[in-house]
Amino acid sequence: MDFPFAASDPSTCVGIDYMCRDGDDKTPQIHELTTGEQAHDFLTSHPEASLASIRLLTVHLPQGSSEFTLPWTRESVEHAIWGSGVYTDLAASQSGGVASFPGEDCRFILQTPRDGGPFCSFALSRRGTAVKGVYCFTTLSFDGKREGIFDPADLLDDTTLPQSGWRSTGLQIVAISTAFLRQHVAWLSKRINAVTSKLSEIETALFAPPTRSHEPNLQALNHALHTLSTRLHVLHRRANFESQTLSAIQTLYSGSRYGTHTPYAPLSPLRNTIESRTFDLTAVPARISAARETINTLIHQRNQTLHLEVAESSQRIAEATLSDAASMRVIAVLTMCFLPGTAVAGIFGMGMFLDLGWKWIWVYFIVTVPLTVGVLGVWWIWLRRMRKRGNVLDMMSGTRRTQFHDVEAGEPHAVERLQAQDHETVEMHVFDTTPEKGNA
Repeated sequence: MDFPFAASDPSTCVGIDYMCRDGDDKTPQIHELTTGEQAHDFLTSHPEASLASIRLLTVHLPQGSSEFTLPWTRESVEHAIWGSGVYTDLAASQSGGVASFPGEDCRFILQTPRDGGPFCSFALSRRGTAVKGVYCFTTLSFDGKREGIFDPADLLDDTTLPQSGWRSTGLQIVAISTAFLRQHVAWLSKRINAVTSKLSEIETALFAPPTRSHEPNLQALNHALHTLSTRLHVLHRRANFESQTLSAIQTLYSGSRYGTHTPYAPLSPLRNTIESRTFDLTAVPARISAARETINTLIHQRNQTLHLEVAESSQRIAEATLSDAASMRVIAVLTMCFLPGTAVAGIFGMGMFLDLGWKWIWVYFIVTVPLTVGVLGVWWIWLRRMRKRGNVLDMMSGTRRTQFHDVEAGEPHAVERLQAQDHETVEMHVFDTTPEKGNA
C-alpha cells in the first residue's frame, strides 16, 4: 500500500547542495529537476567529490498547509530518512511536531502546525559524510500574504552554515534545523508584536473618555478581541512548536563529541528570544479578558442610561397624562354645574311655559339650584366610594405579595393563611356587590 506516499516524485523539484569546506565558495548549488526520475536520481546519488555536506530535494507546494500530502514516493522517503514511520505520522498530523535521533545514524524530522501559517516539512538523516533529506515548503503566510521565509535556497547564511569538521560526525544536520528555527522565531515575533499592538489600540479606544461626536464601536471592538483570541491560540501552538524544535536541536548537538565541551552559539539568541516571549503570551489573554469585561461594563452602562431616558420619558408622559386628567375633571365639574340649569332652562323654554312672565323667574332658581347640588353630591359620593375601594384593593395586593413571599420562604401555615385570605376576599366581594344589585 503506497498511501500516504505519492505514486511518483514531483516533476518540478529543486535539488540543493550545501557546501561546508573552509575557504571554498559556500554558495549553494541549485539543480533544476524537471522529471520525477531526475528528482529520485538526484536524491539517491552521492554528492560529487564529497564536497557537499547537505543534499536536499525540495519542492514548493502551491496549495495551503491544510491540504498537505506527501509529494514523495516511498523509495525517496526511505532513502532520505531511516525509518520513515515518524515522518509519515507527522505528515498526517494537524498540530505538527519535531523528532530528533542522535547517534551515528542521526536523524531529524520536522513539520510545522497546519494552521494556515507558513508551512514547512522536512526529514534529514546522515548518509556517510553527507546529510540527505526531503524538504517541502509553502509561502502562504499567517495574514494571507506571500512570504518565502522557509525557502531553502535562502535559508543558510554565514551564521548557520555547517563547519567543515562536522562532516565526520554528521553534525551538519543541525544547520538546516537551526536556520529554519531562526526564520520561524523572527516570523512569530512579528505576529506577536502585531497582536499586542492591535490589543493596545483596542485598550486605548476603550479607556479613552467618550465624546458626543465619537463613541467606541463596542460590537466592532468585541469582534476584534475574538479575532485576537483566535490568533493567540495559533501563536501559542507555534511558540510550543519552537520550544520543541530548540530542544530537539540541542539534543542532537549534545549527543555529538562537540556538544560535550562547546555550546552551539547560534542557539543562545534563539533561546533568549523564545524565553522572553513567554511574558507576552501569558499577559495577552489576561489583557483580552480585561478588555472584554470593560466592554460588558460599558454595554451595561449604556443600557442603564437608555433605561433612565425611557423612565424619564415615561414620567413626562405620566405627568402630561395627569395634567390632562385634571383638566378633564375640571371640565366634568363645570359640565355638572351647568348641565342641570341648562336642562331646566330647556324645559322652561317649551311652548307650554310661554305665558309665564319674568315674575316666575324664581321658580327656575328654586328648581335649578337644588338639582345642581344634588348632582354634585351624587358625583362626590360616587368618587369617594371608588377611591375607598381602590385603597382596599391596593392593601389586598400588598398583603398578597407578602403572603406569596412567606410561602416561597417556607414559613409554617403560610399556605393556610393564603387560602383563608382568598375565602374572605370572595365573601367581601359578594357582600359588597349584592346591595348594589338590590338597589338597582
